[in-house]
Amino acid sequence: MAVPAPPRDTGARNCRAARPGTTITAMGVLWGILIVFAALLWIVTAWDIIRQRHHMGVAKMSAWILLALIFPFVGPILYWVLRRPTNSEVQRQIDAERELRRGV
Repeated sequence: MAVPAPPRDTGARNCRAARPGTTITAMGVLWGILIVFAALLWIVTAWDIIRQRHHMGVAKMSAWILLALIFPFVGPILYWVLRRPTNSEVQRQIDAERELRRGV
């Protein structure tokens, strides 16, 4: 009877192979962060648009929400760049500047 030879070391490790689609890559993490950022930006923008509906009207409000929905990055950024501050926001800024000047 012949003695079986010992298994040869091939350098392979004895670990489970990853199932397809379960590996986490750097690009996967980056896309996930980007999607979460876009969703948060869209939610904050939509909240602000709806909050200011009395100042801009229903048609303009709908157009901004639609623009932000169709273009998830460009739409909200355009809104925040082109947005006019409300009177209460302007007054708060003026009051804050007065407080700073008084404190100096």
